[in-house]
Amino acid sequence: MNRILYRFGNAILKLLGWNADAFDPKHPWVSLEPFMGEEEHWELTDYWCNDNASPNVYAICFNDDGSNAWDAVLLMCFPDEPQGVAIPVKKNDAGQAEANFKQEAYFDPKKGVGPYWVKIKGDSDVVRGLGLPMKQHTEYWTVWRKVKGSVAPPEPSVNGMTRQELAGWLKKWAAELEG
Repeated sequence: MNRILYRFGNAILKLLGWNADAFDPKHPWVSLEPFMGEEEHWELTDYWCNDNASPNVYAICFNDDGSNAWDAVLLMCFPDEPQGVAIPVKKNDAGQAEANFKQEAYFDPKKGVGPYWVKIKGDSDVVRGLGLPMKQHTEYWTVWRKVKGSVAPPEPSVNGMTRQELAGWLKKWAAELEG
C-alpha cells in the first residue's frame, strides 16, 4: 500500500511539473550542499521561494540560542565573483537580522542551473542554483542558524512543508480519493 501511495504521490508531483526527489521539487535546479565537519557553522534550517515576486534572495540569520545573529554576513556568489559579494545583515521590519540581494541573472532551467549560490560567511551550508528562471521574477528565502559542532540538522522545508509533511499530506489525500 505505501509503495502505491508513494508512486501515486510522485505521479502527482510529476503532473505538477515538480521533481519529487529534488531538494525543492518545484524548482529542481536548486540544491543544498550541507557543510561537512565538526566545527561551528551555519546551517540552513528553512527555505522557500515565491514565483512572480520580487527578484530578491533573502537570508534571515539566528544564533544557536535563537537570538538574532547581527554579525552574520551573506555571501552572494556567482561565476564572476566565486568568493562572493559580502552583504551584512540589517534589521528588517520584523526586527530580525536579514540580508538581501537583488538577482539580475536569467537562465533556462532546461539548459542548466541558476548562476547564483548563497552561504553565510565562514563555515556554512550552501544553496546553489538560484536565479531568475526564464526571466520570471523568483524570490528565494533562506533561514540560517549558527550551530556549535556537529548537530543533526532538521530537514529543510520546501515552501513551508518538510518532505515528511508533504508525503503525509499526499498519503492523506490519496486515502481520501480511495475512500
